Amino acid sequence: MVLSSDEVDRKWSREELEELSAGELTWLTFRRHYRNAAFFGPLAIAAYYVSQLLGRAGAIVGWIALLLVASFAAYNAVGVLVLIFVFARQPSFSKLVQSAIVAMSCAFYAALAIVLWSALR
Repeated sequence: MVLSSDEVDRKWSREELEELSAGELTWLTFRRHYRNAAFFGPLAIAAYYVSQLLGRAGAIVGWIALLLVASFAAYNAVGVLVLIFVFARQPSFSKLVQSAIVAMSCAFYAALAIVLWSALR
C-alpha cells in the first residue's frame, strides 16, 4: 500500500487503523514522524538563530519554540510508553520497530529542546 501525502496527514479512524497490516501501520508511523521532523526540525533551528540575534524578541520566540519542541518530546515519550505496554501484551517485530521510530522521534525533539535551551541561557 502506497500512502499519499494527504493520506499520511489525515485523521485515521480506529476501524481504518485496525484494517491496516502491521507493515502498513509501521510505514504510516515512520512517514508521520519523518514528515513532522522534516517540518519542525528546521523551524527549531531557525528559532535557535532568531533567539540569539534578536535580543528580547528573539528570547520570546526562543521560549515559544522551546515549549513547542518540549511538548513534542513529551508527546512522543508517552507514545513510547504506550507502545512498550502494547508490545508487552502482543510481542511482534512491527511493534518493536514502531517503538524504535517513536523513541528516535522523542530523542530528536529532546535534542532540539536542549539546543534551544542552550540558546536561551
